[in-house]
Amino acid sequence: MSIQLIVLNAEKFVKEINDYIDGSGVRLIYHSDHTFEFKHQTSLFTNDAMIPSKMLQKKVTELFKQFFTGYLPHFNNVGNTFWPELESRFVVNVYDNKRHVHRFKVLSTTSTLDAPLSKEVLALFGYKHSSECKVIRFERCTSGYAAMLNTIEPSMVNALMKDSENFTVEYNPQIDYSFKLVSVRDLDAELDEELNATFS
Repeated sequence: MSIQLIVLNAEKFVKEINDYIDGSGVRLIYHSDHTFEFKHQTSLFTNDAMIPSKMLQKKVTELFKQFFTGYLPHFNNVGNTFWPELESRFVVNVYDNKRHVHRFKVLSTTSTLDAPLSKEVLALFGYKHSSECKVIRFERCTSGYAAMLNTIEPSMVNALMKDSENFTVEYNPQIDYSFKLVSVRDLDAELDEELNATFS
């Protein structure tokens, strides 16, 4: 871990988070062992387990990537303390069993395993059960590159690398082999159409 990068940007990162949670009665504190902790602003409370919401964890991760390039926050079991861990990235290709399309995303993880964890893949693609999709292949990104992305247009690859939470690259081999960039909003609209057709 590059301690220098963490020390250099810790104060700015903490300020951004504290501005974001201002008025909540909780502050983010940076400790000398390079951990970050959510704590009450006063000593009037004895319950130290300040558990951040999913929305706040998402904001922490988003800002963490900005201030500490190449690292992700690793939360303890309670979720009130986190520390920097090296980021690993995988390009993952799944086949959607319901929509009959191949989907590509870039998974960011702190796992040191040679393969992405299935629970992380399901969460990234928005699936609840493994029966909804099948992992076709995956490849670790090295220096921001993966051979799997060679056939995809550079602007689409760029969108995946920057924001795989909101963007997916898809193609349907039954129709054609051209790739298209799909946003979360596009998928929500498609789901609304399906629901309307069902209840009409």
